Amino acid sequence: MGCWNETCYVSKLPIYSGEEVVLILLRKNDVTHEEPPHTSYAYEKYVPFGLPIYGKYDDYGNIEEIANADDVIEYLKGMKIIDNKGDDVDMESLTSESLTEFTENVLRGRYFLKEELGKDTPLFGMMVKKALYDRLLNHYKNRKCYKEEATYEEHIRDEITSKIDEIIKEYEDVEKEGTKEFLQEMALDRIYIARMTGIDKHNDIIPVLRNKFFKEKDTKALDYLIDIIFFKLCLQALRMGYYCISGAGSQSREMLIHREVANFILEETEKTVKEYKENNDDDATYQEILSQELFFWGKNMYNGKYVPQLSIEEVIVYYDKLRTSNPSEMTKEEIEDYNICKERLIAYAYDVLNKKNN
Repeated sequence: MGCWNETCYVSKLPIYSGEEVVLILLRKNDVTHEEPPHTSYAYEKYVPFGLPIYGKYDDYGNIEEIANADDVIEYLKGMKIIDNKGDDVDMESLTSESLTEFTENVLRGRYFLKEELGKDTPLFGMMVKKALYDRLLNHYKNRKCYKEEATYEEHIRDEITSKIDEIIKEYEDVEKEGTKEFLQEMALDRIYIARMTGIDKHNDIIPVLRNKFFKEKDTKALDYLIDIIFFKLCLQALRMGYYCISGAGSQSREMLIHREVANFILEETEKTVKEYKENNDDDATYQEILSQELFFWGKNMYNGKYVPQLSIEEVIVYYDKLRTSNPSEMTKEEIEDYNICKERLIAYAYDVLNKKNN
């Protein structure tokens, strides 16, 4: 097979030989419903099953010169992988030299995740330009919550570390062998990462990294955990999911059509800002208007006219009425109210949970 330019999943631009990339290993989501024509969440079709892999594109559809090979191998060992003949893959013998062979077999559809029950799960992968990946993470991590100085990353890091410290303290007096560890493992599932990011059981590596940080205070595990969380949030904000892309095998260097898409997006964002400022008299910033800051992070999610001033009991009644309506007969305003009420109920549940834990 000849060489070709791979496709960056996020930008849809060609990836050239030697260009720095991030390879996201994926498995088919075994909880996805019957192939819907669209999805609501990033993880509905495929979910990550290992660490993001940093390296360079080798011009033949694979990654080479892997920079974090040792970390990647540590989290792949112990996984039950089989090839397309049904034979076990020796994951314990993975080395930095053989890792590229492993990723090639994944990318060519030759490997499957062995399931004890049911059908074995196909493995895939997608590539993103490293420069864009870093740029997206940096942007989203450094966003600030509405009317607050703390960044998104600071919020999540604080959530993870503070909850883990609480769990350690809560069970430090348990002496029965095995009981303390069991209770701690169960308590970790209460961490708000899942509700905050929409990823819990839908990402194989999340609980592994979380538990490693919990048991060993491994800061590298925490850093990987943060990056995986924020990349998922970026995909969600971009209305994308974990998918394989088209364009494999193509040597196209087309760029002009991408410029048209970029210009259209710029025009739409300027129009959104202009319309917002014409219809609102608050001091929301350019960034806040174009992102979710006005409606994000629990207690700051709802402000003034952005939500109907109803009691929580009234919201429940109104939401239930909208929920049972025929979507095709709902007005645009009713659909908007439905989504706002749903988010307010989530925030209310979060507040109740916080008060209970405190």
